[in-house]
Amino acid sequence: MRSKWISYLFNQAHAVQHPHALFLYRKGVYLFTFLITLMQLPVASFIWGKNAPIAPLIYEGNSLLQSLNLLSHPAFSTYYPGLVLLLLIAIVASFFVSSQRLLALLIFFCYSNLYHRSVAIQNGSADLLHLQLFYLVLMDENAMHKAGKLKALSISLTNFAFLAAQVQLCVVYFISSYYKLQGSQWMDGSAMHYALLNDEFTLGFVQDIVANIELPLRLLTWLTLLFQILFPVCIWIKKLKPYLLTFGIALHALIALVMGIVDFGLLMIVMYLLFASEAWCLAFRNKYFRVHQKVISIEK
Repeated sequence: MRSKWISYLFNQAHAVQHPHALFLYRKGVYLFTFLITLMQLPVASFIWGKNAPIAPLIYEGNSLLQSLNLLSHPAFSTYYPGLVLLLLIAIVASFFVSSQRLLALLIFFCYSNLYHRSVAIQNGSADLLHLQLFYLVLMDENAMHKAGKLKALSISLTNFAFLAAQVQLCVVYFISSYYKLQGSQWMDGSAMHYALLNDEFTLGFVQDIVANIELPLRLLTWLTLLFQILFPVCIWIKKLKPYLLTFGIALHALIALVMGIVDFGLLMIVMYLLFASEAWCLAFRNKYFRVHQKVISIEK
């Protein structure tokens, strides 16, 4: 047992364990950030501007948090277009350069300032995205190709940050399932029926359909609850992983397209790249990103 743990810890500093999954995950998160920022541009002055009606979130006595919340101060609030433009440029640049950590830090800085200015009206997807952008600052899929004494530290930091992002996804499902179990509608199978009949989230023609299919919706409700309960444990089992990811993609696509919660549904699908196999990620990367260099990976 001791030798197994020693081998595990050695691998954390010896090689980036999921370089291709990390590469695609970074691209997916940044692309999502780019699109979600573009979607907010029509109301940019309302959520980020000097005269925005949203109450600012003020941090006192913490210079680090204040630097990530510049737009909440009148002296900086008029410069939000610069932050937005810098964020979009940094994301585009990340698709053309190999070194990522400085760009990741810049992207996190810009997004964090925009996020904190509008946090009062943001939903769970914005909170989750904020965390993922922070994790990406700590990751470097090219850490193995670095030179110098800090190489082992960079590799270790990348592996543990990647693991933290994986655990974060599991925590989301664990907390979600925990609170669902506290209520009666998920237990009796009526939750999905009521959600799809909500005028604020569901299209009219969908409501007409679901009004007459109560039993299938009950089964879907229980299946969704079971999925969320099992995911944090079963996703680590290699044979079960493909089935969980397939069902999860279908579920979140349904949430995005039918219920209109597009941002959360898409972000959860992007986060599934954290659990994609290295072989699939390498094949996808070679096909669409023209990778010509061989990257060593260790897959459990």
